[in-house]
Amino acid sequence: MTNKLHLMLDIETLSQSTRAAVVQIGACTFDKTGIKDTFKVNIKPESAKEFGMIISADTIEWWSNRPKEVQEMVLSHGRSEEHTSELQSRQYL
Repeated sequence: MTNKLHLMLDIETLSQSTRAAVVQIGACTFDKTGIKDTFKVNIKPESAKEFGMIISADTIEWWSNRPKEVQEMVLSHGRSEEHTSELQSRQYL
């Protein structure tokens, strides 16, 4: 029996719109024995706005009600420009 490798993606946004500003992309690969590799990149919301992406006041409020550690992890550290984040994501995949 082969041990298949799977990929899981997690995308955090600042809106529920189909044009939502993406602020974090996370991924991991795993098989039946566990997690093999992880990837995370944060994206500056300002760079998404330059491309016409949407930032919703309701979603900002929702994020403000998350634990401070979660806010810091998703909204603060290691911001990348959108085009750099795309390149990093492609390199991971």
